[in-house]
Amino acid sequence: APAPGCARLRRGGGARRQAVRDAAKGRLPPRSAEQRGRRRKHFFGFAFAYDSKFANGGEVLWPPWQAAAVPQWIKERLIRPLELAGAVPEGWLNCATVNDYAAS
Repeated sequence: APAPGCARLRRGGGARRQAVRDAAKGRLPPRSAEQRGRRRKHFFGFAFAYDSKFANGGEVLWPPWQAAAVPQWIKERLIRPLELAGAVPEGWLNCATVNDYAAS
C-alpha cells in the first residue's frame, strides 16, 4: 500500500511537472536541478549533492540563493503535515529534494 500522503502528492503532479519544465528551460537558479541518466533531482531551499568528484567525502551543500525556493505546494503537502503531526518542529525544514525518475 502507498505511504500516507501519496495520493495528495500525485494530485500535485502538475506542480512537479511545472518544476521539470522550468528546470529544462533554465528558469531556475543554477543548482536547482541535476540530471543523472533517467533521474532528475530538483533541489529547493538548499541544494545537496554527493559524488566522488567532490572533496570532503564526496558531499557538497550549496546555499539557498543557488537553488529555487521551496515551492508552496511542497510546504502545504509535505512540510506542514509533518509539523502538525509533531514529527518536526515548525520552521525546522528549510529544503526539499524531488527525485523525478521519469525524466529522460
